[in-house]
Amino acid sequence: MTAERIKPQMKDKELTEFATRFLTAYAASAQSGNGDPANYEGKSALFIRSGGPGGIVEIIDGIAQAQGGFVHRAATLLKSKAGHEKAISEIGIDHAHDFVAGDGPVQNAVTAMIKAVFEQADASFEYLAPNYLIKLDPAAV
Repeated sequence: MTAERIKPQMKDKELTEFATRFLTAYAASAQSGNGDPANYEGKSALFIRSGGPGGIVEIIDGIAQAQGGFVHRAATLLKSKAGHEKAISEIGIDHAHDFVAGDGPVQNAVTAMIKAVFEQADASFEYLAPNYLIKLDPAAV
């Protein structure tokens, strides 16, 4: 994916709205429990990254829907060759924890999260595998 193609997509209004909603809901959920496991006793909720900088966070429907919307919109913009939903989701969770642990404005966190997703999508990897169909002459090597 080229840099020219990425820049307009990073400013996608729908992607920005999902990211803002996700980070805001995530921060609200983190603050409601204050990271204390005793506050969640008796609840059958999903907790993720309890050891992260954001503490323990109860994932409620609003967070899951906002995160899902962000992940699906980013994957749609990146297309199948560059968008990997699990990687996008993990980037989102990491940035949400950092946002909760820090005290910066939500817009800066949204911009950083979207930028990280597109940088990950732009990464390229080389894989070298042996070709067992060709046998080199040991004397020639």
